[in-house]
This record gives sequence, C-alpha cells and structure tokens, in this order.
Amino acid sequence: MKANHVQDRTALSGKLISVLNSRSLERTHPRLAGMLLPGLSVLDVGCGTGAITRGIAEAVGPSGHVVGMDANPQLIEQARQMHGSVPNLTFQVGDIYHLDYKEAFDLVTCARLLVWLSDPMGALMSMMEET
Repeated sequence: MKANHVQDRTALSGKLISVLNSRSLERTHPRLAGMLLPGLSVLDVGCGTGAITRGIAEAVGPSGHVVGMDANPQLIEQARQMHGSVPNLTFQVGDIYHLDYKEAFDLVTCARLLVWLSDPMGALMSMMEET
C-alpha cells in the first residue's frame, strides 16, 4: 500500500510539471504580456519550469533582462535545461520572503503563486521592495 502512495505522488508531480510546461505568457498572463516593453528588467517569482518566464524574456528582448526564481531546485534545474539558451534569461533558487535584489527590477511578477503561500501579504511586500 505504501509503495502505491509513493507512485501516486510521483504521478501527480509529473502531471504538475506538464501543467507548468504547457503555460505561456500570452495564454496564462495576458495582462502582463500587454505591459512588457523592450529593455525592461523583470523578476518572475515562483517561475516553476520557466515557460512563462521565457515568454517574458522574449517580450523584453535582448536589451532587457529576466530572472526566474523558484524555491524548488528541481524546477529551476528543469527551467535551466529547457530555456538556458535564451541569452537575457537566468534562473535562480530563492525564497520569496527573503529577496536580495533591492530595486534591481522594473517589474516583479508571479503567476498563481500567492494562493499557495502561508503569508501572501508578506510575499507581496517583499516583491514590492524589489522595484
């Protein structure tokens, strides 16, 4: 019985990764897509596998810079493998409650992250300090 439980958790993880990989900036975050301009610097907190983050990097172009950040090192590694060739895009493991960028970005965003956090207001305050 215990082995089946572990298999179920693994299957769920695979489904979650498929969902994360199927997202795009235009479909998942159209309001953000309309705000992005060439040359902007953007922090995408809770970027997961980086599917939306890649779209952000493409939108801000080579004169912009995008950092995707997630607390899950496995998701960051997958993001690096899938999108590491995008020149203006980097991925980092980090904690939304302890961001160290201090006003380094024109825009800080997250998609579907706050609902999962124990202190969403604290996360928003931390994100505001980065712009």
